[in-house]
Amino acid sequence: MRVTRVMDHPQSQQDSQAAAAGATIAVMQIPSDFKREKLVMIFENGKRYGGGDIETMDFVFGSGTARITFKDPAGLSLLHQF
Repeated sequence: MRVTRVMDHPQSQQDSQAAAAGATIAVMQIPSDFKREKLVMIFENGKRYGGGDIETMDFVFGSGTARITFKDPAGLSLLHQF
């Protein structure tokens, strides 16, 4: 998987505020067998991956991409893992 920080082109007012705070990431190259629950487990696992509570997640099974907004920008500490 590849993870990058989203800084511009918000899709909504909420996304705009989260992106301004640096709390939104784009995840690409997600294996085709990954389900939403597995992504949540990875990105909310603060102890293992450095993630945090997810506010919103846009993910379609099999699409290979997701857009995740954390409740707290500290969730981005996981970026060094990918």
